[in-house]
Amino acid sequence: MPTKGHPLWHAAREADDALSAALKKAGTHRWTDAKHWPEDVKRAYEAKKAADEAWLPIAREMLVTAGVATFRSEHRPPVGMANAPTDPTVSNTILRQLGGQRFLVMTGARDLVYDNRSLTMRLPKAKDGIRYVKVTLTDTDLYELQGFDKTGAPIKAAYLDDLDCEQLRQAFEAMTSLRVSL
Repeated sequence: MPTKGHPLWHAAREADDALSAALKKAGTHRWTDAKHWPEDVKRAYEAKKAADEAWLPIAREMLVTAGVATFRSEHRPPVGMANAPTDPTVSNTILRQLGGQRFLVMTGARDLVYDNRSLTMRLPKAKDGIRYVKVTLTDTDLYELQGFDKTGAPIKAAYLDDLDCEQLRQAFEAMTSLRVSL
């Protein structure tokens, strides 16, 4: 998924903000029947719908498609995920080495996003304020783990590198304090 710097992402966010402002001004809510909305709210809704239709296909291109990830429109990945992926093979291998579906269930990881050499996931809660973890395959066929806070800023204390695939699970547990298996 493109980062927050993508112009279509900004257009979608601005359209959503405009709709929220129009709803607030009209004193109504999104769940109110649309036929009761004033005209300015209807126009704002149509603008948001058009902006989302432009943004969502681009966002969906970057999701892991192996039945592991689901699209969450409210999720925006950490900074540094701007490259469009060409092959999910590396990210699927990373996920398999972490434990696959069992890993996702045990940790509560979701909103998986990949690029050419890495897999990023959102975590429900982890130590030191870690909300996202990015696992990257380096040129030396070793892994590095980087933790990010809820704003997408890297956490300096949450960085491990030169990890072999056998060390990946243990390092993830040490970094996040989340168990990856029973």
